[in-house]
Amino acid sequence: MYKVSVVVPVYNNEKYLSKCIDSILNQTYKDIEIVCVDDGSTDSSGQILDNYAKKDSRIKVIHKENEGVSVARNIGIKESTMPIIAFVDSDDYIQFDMYEKMISLMEKENLDCVCCDYKNVYPNKTISKNSRFVNKILYGNQIREEIVKGIIGFFSADNNCLTSVCNRLFVKQILMENDIWFDEKRAYGEDWLFCIEYYRVIDSIGFINENMYSYVHQNGSLSTKARTDYFEYAVKNNLLFNKMFPEFDWNCDEKIKHYNNRPIEAAKYYKNRFSNEQSNNLIKEIFYICKENNYYDNARGLTETQRELKKALDSNNIDNFVKVLNKSSTGGLITKLKNIWKRIKK
Repeated sequence: MYKVSVVVPVYNNEKYLSKCIDSILNQTYKDIEIVCVDDGSTDSSGQILDNYAKKDSRIKVIHKENEGVSVARNIGIKESTMPIIAFVDSDDYIQFDMYEKMISLMEKENLDCVCCDYKNVYPNKTISKNSRFVNKILYGNQIREEIVKGIIGFFSADNNCLTSVCNRLFVKQILMENDIWFDEKRAYGEDWLFCIEYYRVIDSIGFINENMYSYVHQNGSLSTKARTDYFEYAVKNNLLFNKMFPEFDWNCDEKIKHYNNRPIEAAKYYKNRFSNEQSNNLIKEIFYICKENNYYDNARGLTETQRELKKALDSNNIDNFVKVLNKSSTGGLITKLKNIWKRIKK
């Protein structure tokens, strides 16, 4: 019942691929199959996978044209034959007993999902990320109240261990019965949307407080690319989740507070990642998106800065809107300058 299909989407990762596959093959838990989906790699990744498949019958390789990670993961799910689904990205690696410990907890407590902590591995440092749910099990509505609401902004919480598909186990039957797939139209955020859809329907989730999954951060990876549509996605996601969870009180004080602060958060994001000219143009886009979506219509609990932004929107004064956001994001600019200075010193 607890055999695992590990889905590995692969695209041009010849440098990291062997370490990834070896970490899965060398698991102490042996009841696994590895479904590798070569998403049109142009380097030697496809050949590396074929060589592994010749040596170990647990490895299944699918070669296809490049269509993105979501399509590759969906194909991996369809081709999987085991009742439990796991995901590993091809530039990452896992602890040797990760699946043994996760399956043990899943079997012992009859859980629908198990999550472990992880590590961010950078060229010059490693940072551990730990869930706020330490060795805990949540049931039923607790999952929606304590996990989903935190992810979609009903309260402030560090949800880094709750939004990736790679540091957890899924039950394939639950995925199939609820038609849960990766959104193939999304450029990013497809993994945490997948998780949210899963959290919406499951009855139990357990947590293991060990950093057993290692996320390797390399230059140019999707996770490190700056996003020019950061604010647009935030607004669209808010509308999406409003439809997904109509039972939530979307007019509560904490949610309104979080929503009202999004333009300021977006401005800081742009200031930290783009040149002054680029960030100013992106902040202008925030203005137009706010106008289109009648932002700040609910004026309850606005801060002084937010009142200034609402005034600029109401008077159609884009210059003042940009000025206020630039002023509010000064902290972000200082952080950016500090980071530049660190790189210069190195």
